[in-house]
Amino acid sequence: MNVLARFFKRHPFVLVPFVFYALTCSPTVGSGAPAMHIDSAMRGVISTHVDSHNIMLMTGWLFKYLPIPELAARMNLVSAFYGALAVVGLYFALLCLSRGRGDRRGDGRWESAWGASLLMVSHSVWWHSTIFESYAINAAFTTWALYLMLEFEYSSRIGFLYAASFLAGLSVFNHISMGMLCVGVGIGGLSFIARQPRPVMLTLKSLGFALAGLSPWMGVLIRDCSRLGLGNGLNEAFDLGHEPLTPNEPTLDLVQALDDVEVVGV
Repeated sequence: MNVLARFFKRHPFVLVPFVFYALTCSPTVGSGAPAMHIDSAMRGVISTHVDSHNIMLMTGWLFKYLPIPELAARMNLVSAFYGALAVVGLYFALLCLSRGRGDRRGDGRWESAWGASLLMVSHSVWWHSTIFESYAINAAFTTWALYLMLEFEYSSRIGFLYAASFLAGLSVFNHISMGMLCVGVGIGGLSFIARQPRPVMLTLKSLGFALAGLSPWMGVLIRDCSRLGLGNGLNEAFDLGHEPLTPNEPTLDLVQALDDVEVVGV
């Protein structure tokens, strides 16, 4: 407890985005896409379908047990939680950048808090932190990978690269488009590894951590391909242009149960 108290005393800004997004979170479903995601979370749907955001849905399945009357409000708190993590990740990334540049004007906490606050109130991040969507989680993966890569750059401690590699691989389990994070971490890591005495071994270790993070998505992909056939499974995972076999649509009863709100687009 003393460790946590000292941490929050030194970094009080960490609590700000959690409180801010919780207070501004939408109390209702809002639109059609969150309704579909809520339906999938309630049914425990896990797949490699291009529109199945598995980490978001799994977290939503856990958040449904919160003691809050409105189901939509419980689910929306998932994005509030991950949106706050994204802001905190940028705060620590900016703090690391300040230390790495040798800023003599202070320890950088005040400037980092202001910089992260701009992300917190930006239109896209704020909006997607109030409804049950996947973008806040993707932002959290991105800012924390940035923090880890900055720590790696300034300390040359290989463990930070391994952690960033694992995080990048895991992010694909939430959305296939997060493969871009794997590319970014890979390029950044290789630029360092190429100058080291044992580049091949370090590359293989980094790749191993990335594959470990990617393993949940690969496991579900194998399951889906075995159920649907190889071609159909790959079509759903990579959106190859064919009609999907398992559209991720909500049940009408669930949509009607969401506080009797009118859901646009359903």
